Amino acid sequence: MATVGIKIFKHHKKTDGTYNVKIRVSHKGNKKYIDTPHFVIDKQLTSRFILKDATLKKILNKTLDDYRLAISKLGSTLNHLSAESLKTYIVTCDVPMDFLKFCNDYIAGLYGDDRQGSADTLKTVL
Repeated sequence: MATVGIKIFKHHKKTDGTYNVKIRVSHKGNKKYIDTPHFVIDKQLTSRFILKDATLKKILNKTLDDYRLAISKLGSTLNHLSAESLKTYIVTCDVPMDFLKFCNDYIAGLYGDDRQGSADTLKTVL
């Protein structure tokens, strides 16, 4: 079962006295972390490095709910994912598909595999 939560590391203190807030993704006994754009200071943390800032908690809980929904949509596919691939999935699942980029990457892969005929045909179609 996969879980997500908020994590702040004491040893990640920056020179300006702030800490980056991370999202912890736990799955199959492994943990991976997603950096957020949020930074906190000592005053916003408890002595055990737990976030106590209500406004930031509200923002991060919305993000956690979105991640939990994305994980729920996986269904039984979740059993086949590692913690790293789950992290990648939940970070990229809301990114819209760029069809032209996909096609160009695929064609470049064909050229890389020395399949010039197939690549040329698909390039013409594109």
